[in-house]
Amino acid sequence: NHHHHQQQLHPLAFSILWSPLPPITWFLPFIGHMGITTSHGTACDFQGPYSVGDRGKMAFGTATRALQIDITSLPAGGAEQWDRAIAEANAEYRTRMHNICCDNCHSHVAYALNDMEITAFGIRQ
Repeated sequence: NHHHHQQQLHPLAFSILWSPLPPITWFLPFIGHMGITTSHGTACDFQGPYSVGDRGKMAFGTATRALQIDITSLPAGGAEQWDRAIAEANAEYRTRMHNICCDNCHSHVAYALNDMEITAFGIRQ
């Protein structure tokens, strides 16, 4: 009698997060703050000059939108590759000055996604 234990995923595991950026979002609703979660659902975000949050609390509060990514397209490693790419993005962005227009929270998320070579949503490198 074999019982298969299926690991319960955190509801926000493998997700891109978005939260409003008050007061800018009130006037320009498409402007907001982004983060990315680890395989355990821990939010990571570029919060300001040389500062990356990696303990689950985003700079501007709880995310109001989340897009969960199907990691089956990762070439190898799955969850480990996902987490390693986020850790590398976090380390890189701890060395960077924040620039609201050119090197920001969106850039941090893109850095992690580019590093993991994910092909979700038809995106190919």
